[in-house]
Amino acid sequence: MALHPVVLADLLEVEQARVQLGDRAQDLRREGNCLLVTLGRPDGTWNLRLDGSRYDAEPFDVALVDDEGEILQAEDWIPGFGLGVHPSLNGVPADNSIHAG
Repeated sequence: MALHPVVLADLLEVEQARVQLGDRAQDLRREGNCLLVTLGRPDGTWNLRLDGSRYDAEPFDVALVDDEGEILQAEDWIPGFGLGVHPSLNGVPADNSIHAG
């Protein structure tokens, strides 16, 4: 069972996410059912995508992506964030999927 679109939109509220992330988020925006967050690091940035398109039948997908939205290779993820390469996803790192709320 999927959430009503209005409820999902409330879960993806940019201003609420901005309050929760504070200064850690250099940029935060919503694109459809995804929140895109640019996180600062000493040598650059990470782009984090929280994809709620299948919530609440499945948890939010969390991935580090490049500027075009493609999932990064595991070695480019935040250390300890990925759970290794998923065997059935053609080399795509397994994420630390989370449930919202």
